[in-house]
Amino acid sequence: MQSREELKKSVKECDGKLQSIAASLDLPALEKELAQLNKEINLEGFWNNVSAAQKTTQRAKNTQDRIEEVGRLTKAVKAVGELLEIFGDNEWEALN
Repeated sequence: MQSREELKKSVKECDGKLQSIAASLDLPALEKELAQLNKEINLEGFWNNVSAAQKTTQRAKNTQDRIEEVGRLTKAVKAVGELLEIFGDNEWEALN
């Protein structure tokens, strides 16, 4: 089992990589795109062209999924980091 300090270091590295991935995805641009897609979806007559509407709704879903996944991963990494800070050396050693 990794030491508590090694695990804290690994979590910090994961956080850095995750932030790099989030930056490369350009979350603000994805959020802006999603807002625009949702506006289109709510327009009257949107479903008049079923094929185009399906493509737009699928794109909106895929965009929403990417945004949410980065959010979930960010929260998980943060939670693990916080638990490691709360979890003392004595408790960690008791697990070994």
